[in-house]
Amino acid sequence: MFSIGHLVNQVHEAVGEVQQASQQASRDAPKPVAVMGTLLPAWHGWNGKVTADLRVLPASCNESDTTTFIPPVGRPRGAALKQILNLPMGQLIEGKHHLTKEADFAKLQEIMCVVEQYYSEVCKHAKEHVPLLISQLDERRTEHKAVYSTTLRGIKREVGYQDYDTRSTALALETDGFRSTLDPIIQTQSSSLLESYNHALQVKERYDVFMSQIGKKSGGTYIPAKIKHIYRALEKMFLLGQNPLTQATVLDMVRGLLEFDSMEKMQKALEYIFACDDRFREGRQGGAYFAAASDLSKVKVCRVKDRMAKPTSGGWADAMINFSFVDDVNEHVCEIQFAHERLVTDRKEGGAHHGYSIFRAAFEILECIQELPPSELSCDDKGNVDDRQQFQIEDLMREIALLKKQMRDESAKRDQEVANRDREISGLQQDVASLQEAARPHK
Repeated sequence: MFSIGHLVNQVHEAVGEVQQASQQASRDAPKPVAVMGTLLPAWHGWNGKVTADLRVLPASCNESDTTTFIPPVGRPRGAALKQILNLPMGQLIEGKHHLTKEADFAKLQEIMCVVEQYYSEVCKHAKEHVPLLISQLDERRTEHKAVYSTTLRGIKREVGYQDYDTRSTALALETDGFRSTLDPIIQTQSSSLLESYNHALQVKERYDVFMSQIGKKSGGTYIPAKIKHIYRALEKMFLLGQNPLTQATVLDMVRGLLEFDSMEKMQKALEYIFACDDRFREGRQGGAYFAAASDLSKVKVCRVKDRMAKPTSGGWADAMINFSFVDDVNEHVCEIQFAHERLVTDRKEGGAHHGYSIFRAAFEILECIQELPPSELSCDDKGNVDDRQQFQIEDLMREIALLKKQMRDESAKRDQEVANRDREISGLQQDVASLQEAARPHK
């Protein structure tokens, strides 16, 4: 980690150079300063407080170390960049900052460019060490799998597991049926990642209240989480080839965990959430939980990702639900995670989170440089179908559903046409019979 005092001294020594560069730069969008052949913009924090100077950041990679894989955020430069972004994140969480204000937006654009460049260099370096990253996938995938699998077998024997599994599967399929577009789920009312963060802040308190109520009603324990750090959001988007200045694809900025000591309680929480969505029969008069959920906010569920029946390649099992509040003008999509307390204990006491972070980083980098081994091509960083492949699968499923509907409609249309022709033929036959009867000589 670098010293803020040291950085301040560095910045003061470079004031003249920065001022000269600033005079040549655009007032609205300062141009970066060339340093050692690399374009790195000078960075000054909010309210005139000097936070860091991007020109003195550590190198992206340790060229001499080819035996150890360290996730990008744990490397000196990644840690420095995250520290720089701690200030706007802290002020955002405290409600003192707005990430799309004109002056601050220009500053954030600068730092985002540096983060993008950092990950470009990380991926370039990774291409020379693919076997090392693959070895991390193999090692980290199995280190906690036996523990999780043993616990999950016990959970599946619990009273209530089968009922939960049946309901979760049915509601997930019904939720997919409401998707009216082939496009992936995104923050539809946000023009950029930064705008999405402002929307997240506006809905965070309400989300915490809502999930606390769901926890109390179902018997679960709600564990709130901070808004997702912008560094991690940028990392994820850049490694997926997305542009945070024009896209808003991160769905778990506002997130939390509901922990349960039984599957019956987990199912109750699931039922309560769907009782708040009036597109489902559970959310209308007569629904089993409708009356009990009458004091809760109305929501729109957009995805259910249940990994209790299909755990990750590393053995972890949970469920995630994405939703937005019906009366939220920004329609900001939030995420809640359901987990059994026995699995949470395994993860916490077994120190699995550190291994997971390494696995996820190695997976995302290998995916970005298109070097994932065949065993991982159908799995994401959590052991499930990755986002891109999931979108493709969902698209194909919806196309199939649309084709089936068209076939049914065409079949029904043909059946109607056949019925109409049958009626016409029957009518003509009656006319012929009448004419024949009229033409027959009468005695």
